[in-house]
Amino acid sequence: MKIHEYQAKGILKKYGVAVPRGEMAETVAEAEAAAKNLFGEGASGVVVKAQIHAGGARQRGRSKDSQVA
Repeated sequence: MKIHEYQAKGILKKYGVAVPRGEMAETVAEAEAAAKNLFGEGASGVVVKAQIHAGGARQRGRSKDSQVA
């Protein structure tokens, strides 16, 4: 299953698991609005994380630079 961290947090939250506050943004404007919202809810700081689904050799236990075949 390939899901992003924000999606996993949503699933965990649905079942009562405590997760840190956060919002998903796809643009700079959305990120700015999310930060303002989090600060408005009392956050003392925010972190921006880029997330992508990475595939290839890393999923098979090898890195791109690995000498192991």
